[in-house]
Amino acid sequence: MGQVFFYSIISSLYLIACGNVFIKSKKNFVSDICKVGIFGSAILSFTSLFLNFFFPIDQNISSIIFLFFLIPALIYFVKTGTLKYTLIISIISGAITTLIIILDNIYRPDAGLYHLPYTKIINENKIIFGVANIHFRFGHISILQYLNAIYNNHLFGDNGIILPIASIFSLLIIFFISEVFNELKKNKIYSLYIFFIITYILYGYNRYSEFGNDALGHILLLFVSSIFFKKIQFNENKTIKEIIFLSIFIFMNKATLIIVFALPFYFIICSASIKKFINKTNFIAIIFLLLWITKNIIISGCAIYPITKTCFTKLSWYSDDEKFSVSSKIQSLDNEAWTKGWPDKKDLNITQQEYVKNFNWISVWSNHHGIVIFKKLSIFILFLIMIDLLLIKYADKKKLKENKLFNSENNKLLYLILVFASGIFLWFLRFPVYRYGSSYLIIFLISSNIFFLKNYIRNINSNKIILFFRILTVLLIIIFIFKNIVRIYKNYDQKYYNYPWPKIYSDLSNLRIITKPIYYNNSVIYYLANKECHYNSAPCSNYAVNNVSFFMKNGYKIYKIIK
Repeated sequence: MGQVFFYSIISSLYLIACGNVFIKSKKNFVSDICKVGIFGSAILSFTSLFLNFFFPIDQNISSIIFLFFLIPALIYFVKTGTLKYTLIISIISGAITTLIIILDNIYRPDAGLYHLPYTKIINENKIIFGVANIHFRFGHISILQYLNAIYNNHLFGDNGIILPIASIFSLLIIFFISEVFNELKKNKIYSLYIFFIITYILYGYNRYSEFGNDALGHILLLFVSSIFFKKIQFNENKTIKEIIFLSIFIFMNKATLIIVFALPFYFIICSASIKKFINKTNFIAIIFLLLWITKNIIISGCAIYPITKTCFTKLSWYSDDEKFSVSSKIQSLDNEAWTKGWPDKKDLNITQQEYVKNFNWISVWSNHHGIVIFKKLSIFILFLIMIDLLLIKYADKKKLKENKLFNSENNKLLYLILVFASGIFLWFLRFPVYRYGSSYLIIFLISSNIFFLKNYIRNINSNKIILFFRILTVLLIIIFIFKNIVRIYKNYDQKYYNYPWPKIYSDLSNLRIITKPIYYNNSVIYYLANKECHYNSAPCSNYAVNNVSFFMKNGYKIYKIIK
């Protein structure tokens, strides 16, 4: 376990070093150092994406990038006197990372089906044309797979691909806790917004095995919403470029979070001049967004797979033939039907096309996944109500002012509420599964709650209530730690290859699985696995593909559907 802890510390330090390119950390400011690390994850992801157009992101490339970012940053930390505080944050983050990853599982089944297999593809190949024809899920890839891939260097080895997501989560936890404690006396409204966020995260996302592409995307959206909220509270101009940069990173993480672009759009429509948004940082972020869209087109033929309107039908590696499972039309319909409860329809004699139309799915969905969503939200809503009653009780009623619905302060908060109300509307109509829309729901609930109670929050006159929130935050942290310690204790006697790291090669023993090479014209075009592929030979698919041709051109692999 000492190795896990050491690597976890270096992992956090690495992200902070990468982020130092974008923003500089300040001495004694814990939240600033954590923020630098979170931006570092985006910068490192973008670097991996760019390089993969020309090289496999193997251990040699990854090690060069590791030294390229780390050494100059360490020199900077020493010169500015921030090394001590950076190391302290890295150690705390490393401890949290160690706590959540040892003896836990990967996110199943998605990690074994396509997260890990695509990470292996990045490690062993430069970008592959039409690789989604091997497995349609490769069209859904997140930027996080590129981040994971570039962590497989000569220091971390294969275990490196486990670390970055856990490190980002740990830095976010430290950031939110620090903001709660630091801002509680300065700005109660902002501090309460952060408090509700950290409450939800510690309650809703407290296991590494829950950290798929979706979970981290939602946590990052909660993070950028807090930056937006602080911006409209304190009018910090420097945060605009941060919001733009992070919005692009979040979209590249999960396209279903596209509503995030409404946050930077607010500053554009409120600005007297568009010139203030034309700067090097925003230009670089847009370039990487274009690279991401280009990558999507190369691997699947679609700018956003499987949205058929974004597909380029004339590309040789794209096929819209509905006889094949990789067809964007088939996958678009199938995805929508499944999120609307298609597996639960039982004896309902209806096609997928008929099922998703005219709200035919409502009764099935509401009796199954709708209940799941209600149960998940009801606990959090009950918690909000309890806190609200407490705030109302301790507010100084004499100082309460008439709360006009429309004023400059309220309008800013109303914009946040309307944005995520729109996100919920989009989510409900297209993909109403909790793991796709949790951040939309939570941000809407928190911001609405703050909107109606901010008059009471502003006029809390008791130091006891401030102490109460601090104690409650500490209690939440203790519960989070306790739950993970109990999990570790229960799994402590399990023995498997690479113990106690999470299993990335197979489910039980974690030994590398044997995959069957599939040939085309005497060349291995992919490997077939009986179950999930995990982090083994690449490219890998868990189902047979009998209609794909393969050839090389200018050093690039190209997979095409045989019609």
